[in-house]
Amino acid sequence: MSIESSRRNRPTEGVHLDYPIIDIDHHYYEPDDCCTRHLESRFQDRAVHIREGSNGRRDWYAGDHPLTFDRRPLDFVLEPGDLRRLMATRASGGQTEARLIDSSSDPAFRDRDARLAKLDTFGVQACVMFSSFFFENEFVEDPEAGFANLRAYNRWVDEEWGFEYKERLFAPATLSLLDLDLANEELDRVLAAGARLIMLRTGPFRGRSPADPHFDSFWARIQEAGVPVVLHVSLSTYETEISRIWGEATDSTMGSFSAFQWFTTFMQRPIVDTIASLVFNNLFGRFPGLRVLSIENGSSWVPQIMRDLDHVMYYTQPSTRWPGGPLADKPSDILREHLYVSPFYEPYYEAPVAELVEVLGVDRLLFGSDWPHGEGKPAPLDYLEDIAALSPSQTRRFMRDNSLELLGLA
Repeated sequence: MSIESSRRNRPTEGVHLDYPIIDIDHHYYEPDDCCTRHLESRFQDRAVHIREGSNGRRDWYAGDHPLTFDRRPLDFVLEPGDLRRLMATRASGGQTEARLIDSSSDPAFRDRDARLAKLDTFGVQACVMFSSFFFENEFVEDPEAGFANLRAYNRWVDEEWGFEYKERLFAPATLSLLDLDLANEELDRVLAAGARLIMLRTGPFRGRSPADPHFDSFWARIQEAGVPVVLHVSLSTYETEISRIWGEATDSTMGSFSAFQWFTTFMQRPIVDTIASLVFNNLFGRFPGLRVLSIENGSSWVPQIMRDLDHVMYYTQPSTRWPGGPLADKPSDILREHLYVSPFYEPYYEAPVAELVEVLGVDRLLFGSDWPHGEGKPAPLDYLEDIAALSPSQTRRFMRDNSLELLGLA
């Protein structure tokens, strides 16, 4: 990393808290063998792997097919926090280029002990580490191979980062509901290995809501283990299914999405529909101990969904069919009990945290910087400029205590 880049990414100067913070949204960059290092030999022909073409271009493949949406490996990435600068400059009519850096230029991007040292400079006690690419949807019609790659990936995550490392780094285990038996088998394995969080993608699974009673044996295990479930921004099958019914290209990549596709298939629609499905299919009524975390899905939708779900229940309740059983409480009250949200940068939503405190409650808000992704903050404490309206006690709940309790560190 250049001297200029280092200066732009040093911890926020002049900002001091009398406690270390907990950052619920960090990322690592995967190596080429993240899905092949531990893959069972009988699935080698369906491995998620890198191929290099005759022109030198490198792409992710699932078996013989390139990944959809985002197939380029993250060899070069946006400098941490650069997207805001890029968007602001272009929105004002200015001209600028993205600041790209080698994803191996900072050891903290790929090495857990280097990340711990970085956390010390940032004033971060602990963080949750998420992946930087998606592959599950390539296996909707081949769940057996999908779970083989997922098992291999989880083993790599635990080996390289740790489901829990020194009580400071926490990497969720990634699960899928494309096959219930395989999901339960892998869930039992990762829980036994020490996973503190389970990550699922948004959207339906082969025509079923994740809250369908068909999956109750999976949720019963989650509740018994007492681990939170994370819905981190990801692919959801909307990028193909919603595109298909609207006449959009179903093989679009990140670089070729239309504006309509960004709006309907990736930005907020999948998380809104998923949360609505969890509530209206009464998942929390059947499993009252569940805690669901929405991370990097934005937050401007939260006040709206709480109003909309209450509205639907009020006007349709007398004749409504409840596949998972009728609701015992208003949807908004259910969300206040079970939903945690990490507000994510939205340029046209200026004060998300203050509004969320009013509608969801400060005890359900989680700080996440998205470091080192370009969409996030250059340094975690830079987030303080976005929550100046909070009181000191609210700031501490948001920046530390809520995540401390969720991770079992309190």
